[in-house]
Amino acid sequence: MLSSIDHKEKSMACETLVRSILYRLRQTYSQANIFTTLLSLLSTLCESRNGNDRPVCTYLVTLNDWLPEVALHDGKSLQRMTLLSPIFYISCFAEDDIDLLVAQLEKINEQEQDDDNTPDFSEYKEKQIRSTVQSQLYTARKLMHKIVLAFFSNISSRNAMLEYLQRYIQFNIKRTHLTVDESQISGDGFMLNLTFVLQQLALPIDIERVDLSYPYYADDRLSIPKDQSRLYSTQEEFRIYQENIQKPNEIRFPTECVYLALHISHLGLVSTAKKPQRRNNIIRELNSAIKNLEQTQGTWRQTPIAARHEAQLERLKAELKVKMRKIGNKNQCH
Repeated sequence: MLSSIDHKEKSMACETLVRSILYRLRQTYSQANIFTTLLSLLSTLCESRNGNDRPVCTYLVTLNDWLPEVALHDGKSLQRMTLLSPIFYISCFAEDDIDLLVAQLEKINEQEQDDDNTPDFSEYKEKQIRSTVQSQLYTARKLMHKIVLAFFSNISSRNAMLEYLQRYIQFNIKRTHLTVDESQISGDGFMLNLTFVLQQLALPIDIERVDLSYPYYADDRLSIPKDQSRLYSTQEEFRIYQENIQKPNEIRFPTECVYLALHISHLGLVSTAKKPQRRNNIIRELNSAIKNLEQTQGTWRQTPIAARHEAQLERLKAELKVKMRKIGNKNQCH
C-alpha cells in the first residue's frame, strides 16, 4: 500500500515537472538558448532509466492529453493541444514566429552599431544571422531527436509514439494540395522539425530490414487514401492484390520508422520547399495583371468601367504588397 502511494506521488511530481518544462517551452520558443536548455532538461528526464524501463516516457503516454480526442481534427489542433508538441515549436519562419530572427538582428545591431551600414556589411550581418539561427535550430533538433528516441527505445511507449507521429501524417495530408487552408495544417517549422527527427531515426536503419511491401498492407500507418489511383491497376485489382499479399505476423519497427520518415519528408520538406515557388508564381501573375491594366489605362480611363478597373488595380497592388512583405520577412535558413 505504501509502495503504491509512494509511486503515485513520484508520478505526480514527475508530471508536474514535465508540464512545467513544456509550459516554458511554449513561452520561450523565440529564445533559442532558453528553449534548448529546457529541451536538454526534458531529454535527461526522458532518458532516465529504472532497469529496462524509462519511467517518464512510460508515464507520459498514459496521460489524457498525450493525444486527446479534441485535437484529432486537423494538423493545427494537434500542434496546439498535444502534450509533447511544444518541443517542436522553435521555427525560423516568419509565419510561425518572427521573433527568433528579430532577436538575432537586434543583437548584431547592438554589437555593430558603430560600423558603417554598407551593402557589404549588411550582407555580412545577413550571413551571421543565418549561421547563428541554423546552429540554434540544429542544436534544438538534435535534442528533439534524443527525446523522441527515448520514447522509441522504451518498449512500453514505442507504439504510443508511433501513433502520435502517424496522426501528424494523417492530419497534414492536405499540405501537398495546391490550395491549402493554413489554419488546418501544422506550421512549416513544426513539420520540418518532425522531418529532421524522423530522418535521424531512420538514418542508421539497414534497408534490408525494411519490408518493401509495407505501403500495401491494409493497416499501415501512412494514411494513404485507399481509393487513390495507382499505376497499372484498378481499385478492384489492387484490392485483390492487397488481400493476397503475404503479410508478416508482426510489422517490425525499422519498417514503420523508415516509411514514416519518407512520408513526413514529403509532407514537411517537399511541400515547404514548393511554397516559395508557388508564391513567386502568384507574384509574377500579379505583376503581369498590374502591368496589363496600367498599359491599357488609356483605353478604359474614360469609359463607364473605369472605376471598376481602378478598384481592381488598387486591389492587385495591395495584394502584391502583402506577398512581397511576406517574402521580405521570411528567412530561408532552415
